[in-house]
Amino acid sequence: MTLQQILEQWDEQKPFYEKFTKYIALTLDEISQNQGILVRILSRTKDEVSIAKNLYKKGVTSRNYLDMIDKSGARVICRFKEDTLVIANCIRKEFEILKEEDKSDILELNEIGYKSLHFDIRLKEENTPEEIFREIGHISGEIQVRTLCEDVWAEINHDLGYKPLTDLSPESARQIYCLGGIFEIADDCFSNINRNIIESSILDEYYALRILESPFIKLVKKEYDRELSYLFLKILLPILGINKPSEFKKIIQDFIDT
Repeated sequence: MTLQQILEQWDEQKPFYEKFTKYIALTLDEISQNQGILVRILSRTKDEVSIAKNLYKKGVTSRNYLDMIDKSGARVICRFKEDTLVIANCIRKEFEILKEEDKSDILELNEIGYKSLHFDIRLKEENTPEEIFREIGHISGEIQVRTLCEDVWAEINHDLGYKPLTDLSPESARQIYCLGGIFEIADDCFSNINRNIIESSILDEYYALRILESPFIKLVKKEYDRELSYLFLKILLPILGINKPSEFKKIIQDFIDT
């Protein structure tokens, strides 16, 4: 097939891929809300220019077009490393996994580089409404799961290091390498801070908000105003007349159960 023929075929198929992309994004949003995890979800369907560029790199053949798994793609960006593991498990249950790859597995112990979980997926028939599965159940796509730090590093490295317009000087290359290490350390620090707050022996507004956040997202399925929440909790916590985090956690759980 010529490039023109492939693009004409893509023009016919694209509306179905756009429906697939939208469905995947909505499903990922629902998954994260049901887990009580705040995430950012980005999704896109390739346009004609992206299809053409990809084919020029790999060869303009119908086989390469059919093998292009990322015509439809979505990215889940989590705040903490532990959240990526929860979301990844949900993806494995929700979708049919064609291929799974942890990009960090290819890095040596002394290497810094691109880190992300990649899933090639299709809809799982038992988890998909019959009408939707009949229309787009044959389509496959890619889902990436990253932390915020991994996403920033990937975007910067993509522009400056991974695909440079000109060769980088050794000094610039080393700076990018060092930045990768800083982002990786920052990721660990954010997770440790979050864990320390949750495991704190002090009942304050920071602990309270971490306990309240997950059930709020599960039940209300909305973002919230952190600044206002801290203000209200600072006022309301003394009224409860308790000072143990475990007591606060039990009160909240009893309230939710009721």
